[in-house]
Amino acid sequence: MAIVLMESIVGPFRHPPLMSTTELAAVLEAAGAYKGKSTLRSAIPRVRERVASPQESHLRLRIVASGLPEPRVAAPVHLPGHPDPIHPDLSDEDAMIAIEYDGSGHWDQEQRAYDARRTLPSVQQAGSFSRSRKERRCPGGSTILTVTSENDAEWHAERSSGDSEPAPARVAPIS
Repeated sequence: MAIVLMESIVGPFRHPPLMSTTELAAVLEAAGAYKGKSTLRSAIPRVRERVASPQESHLRLRIVASGLPEPRVAAPVHLPGHPDPIHPDLSDEDAMIAIEYDGSGHWDQEQRAYDARRTLPSVQQAGSFSRSRKERRCPGGSTILTVTSENDAEWHAERSSGDSEPAPARVAPIS
């Protein structure tokens, strides 16, 4: 939770970043003695700037906890044959995977249209949108995965039932 809190300070969580990770570390250090200081200090190396929501933070941390390489945050991804890069929430360029976290605010038609333009500006979105994980194959072998808040609720339900391991990824292609 400390990482998510600090990412809300250094990332664009509904506001411009309030400070950089370096500035945040300096503020924590200069604050003197307080309960939780060592926890916050030890979490700083795992804090990433440019994370746009708590859910993106949780998703990134779950990916890392499951043993996968840490994805890049909001980094430009260049698709073969397309002049403009996409800017997914998370990405692993070596694996050619882009990951988007879509909360319930992404379910209305207007937001879906905006997301399609932002994520794939020059690629026509195939298939239909559903409120489940989805996968889009792109030219050149890249894959865009979308995780929704409904999937996140499933994961939290599994965690609260005593399952301490992250739920395995279940990806269904768009039909």
